[in-house]
Parts: sequence; C-alpha cells; structure tokens
Amino acid sequence: IHDIVRNVSSRFTFDQSNDEFPIWSPDGSKIAFASNRKNLLLSLYWKPSNGLGEETLIPIGGSVGATSDAFVAPSDWSQDGSMIMVSGRGSTGLDAGFVDLSNQNKINWMLADPGYNEFLPAISPDGRFVAYGSNESGLGSQVFVREIAGAGGKWQISTGRGGAPLWRADGKELYFIIGSEG
Repeated sequence: IHDIVRNVSSRFTFDQSNDEFPIWSPDGSKIAFASNRKNLLLSLYWKPSNGLGEETLIPIGGSVGATSDAFVAPSDWSQDGSMIMVSGRGSTGLDAGFVDLSNQNKINWMLADPGYNEFLPAISPDGRFVAYGSNESGLGSQVFVREIAGAGGKWQISTGRGGAPLWRADGKELYFIIGSEG
C-alpha cells in the first residue's frame, strides 16, 4: 500500500504465495485480492485495509473458489458493497461475473459466452451497467458495456484493442487501456 500524502509504501500481505489483483471495498475498510495459498490455483481473499488481522479466504458457494482447480480474481467492488466483480474459470472458459456477498457468496457468471473470453468486469457506480473486456469481435480484446441485468443491449466501446475498463466515480465516463490485451 502506498500512502500518497506521506509518500510511504508498506507491505500489506506477508504470505509467500502470489497475492495479486487487489481492489478496495467501497468504504475503504477491506482489500480483496486473489492468491494461490493453500494449494489453490487462484482464490478470493480479503483483509482489513488497516493491516490488522489475518487474510481470510472468501468462501464461495459451490466448489468454485474452494478447490485446487479454482481460478477467480477480483476486478471491482459494487458501491453498495454487495458484489465483487470477478474474472475466472467459469463453465465456458474465461468468464466474468460477480460474487454475490449477500447470497452465500455465490458466483453469477453473467458473462459466459462459450465462444469467447470475457474478463475484468467493472460495475458502474449506480449498479446498472457492467463494462468488461472480451475477444468476441475477432479483433483482439475490446471493451463492451451492457446492463448488469442483461435485459438491454450491448455496446462495443473501444474501436481498437482495449481492456481493463474503469468507471469514473460519477459514472459519466469510462476509462480503459487502448491497445490492451486484457
């Protein structure tokens, strides 16, 4: 963690495993991340952001996230704190969805097209839309937006390769990396 005001960096986790893809909870009290601890491929953990306490495996409903072949990594946290957006090995390959923290931590693979990879979902501040990367255009990674409920349309946002979308805090703009493969 880097304290911008004091210009000081400090280590957050101390396990020798790979800890990656950190995201802050909306209230700043926790940081969720992926780790390959306990012989798990890549599972979801969180820890209080003040550094006190232990890292905790987030038990995910069903077998995903709790078995040695699991692969799930966080990419965003909903403003109301109820969902962590994730990428991972779903039913169709690399899929994107969310862990519903208000419903037994079940994963909803809402972006799971068997012909394409979907990854790094980001939820709009109002919780209505999800932006994500996908290779469905056939031209490498592109950024798409759709309603989170899946009821409306889908829009391709990037015109060249693009990835890693991030919403502005007020939801009026979407940022992404141009030329990115993920």
